Amino acid sequence: MMKNFDKDDQLIVSTFSPGFGGTSVPEWIKPWLDNGLGSITLFGSNTPTLESTKNLIDELRSYNEELVVAIDEEGGDVTRLFVREGSRYPTPALLGKCDDEELTYSSYLSMGNLLRELGVNLSYAPVADVVAAQENPIVGVRSFGMKSELVSRHVVQAVAGLQDSGVGACIKHFPGHGAVVEDSHHSLPRIKMNKLEYENIHVSPFKSAIENKVAAVMVGHLVVDELDYNVPASLSPKIQKEYLRKNLGFEGLIVSDALDMGALGGIPRIHESALRALQSGTNLLCFSGLGDQSQIVETSLARIKDALRTGEITRSSLE
Repeated sequence: MMKNFDKDDQLIVSTFSPGFGGTSVPEWIKPWLDNGLGSITLFGSNTPTLESTKNLIDELRSYNEELVVAIDEEGGDVTRLFVREGSRYPTPALLGKCDDEELTYSSYLSMGNLLRELGVNLSYAPVADVVAAQENPIVGVRSFGMKSELVSRHVVQAVAGLQDSGVGACIKHFPGHGAVVEDSHHSLPRIKMNKLEYENIHVSPFKSAIENKVAAVMVGHLVVDELDYNVPASLSPKIQKEYLRKNLGFEGLIVSDALDMGALGGIPRIHESALRALQSGTNLLCFSGLGDQSQIVETSLARIKDALRTGEITRSSLE
């Protein structure tokens, strides 16, 4: 376990968001919290009851008051707070079918109020993907629907509901995961589509949310040929620094999708994926809640610190 953190270590770990199992803070993570760990991502094993979730977040904050506590709370099928009984909030697909913007807003406002009361800062929601392939294995009912205009309107309302409650919204999976038939948990999807068509269908909901001041954007593990033929979006400076920042004018937090996913080579490659994501413009690195997270964060810190020494990444970019 690392115990002596210098200023460079603290700067690097401020970009990390690992997870862990159970309802109490493990010993290995306490030195990281004490030294400015940027975030923790909560998963189902951390949140068996609302009371235990609140107690865990309070314990985390006792080590680091500025910690960003993040969670995948989308409503419907993807929930961390209601794994056992099912979410009390409608699935996005149902909200899209109802097409009642006030209902979408009030649902996400209620969800946000609950998250804020528990101490959560950031929800990795809503999904802004447009389901263009019915056999899509990763989006499905997590999306508001199959029409860009419909998805855009409901994404904007969901973002407003969460953020009016005081919780940051994080739209995903930029630049749009709804046209893939591969599952990026296991393999790297590639989208071959005319740029104008892709922008009009898939980028449009993200653009609407950005124009409405969404706090964060999660970048997906997928190759979009017309935006960067060679590199997945999550590791692409072209897509993050040029397209998302400059073209779309996004000024908020760029978050990686889970870096242990198979699309990037999984846990054996996670330290390289972490470095490449930072080099591409990512601000917050999600390490997921699987495997031995203590080893993952240590190897990633060591790799990024070495890159800082050799000039592969600059201190100013990390700052």
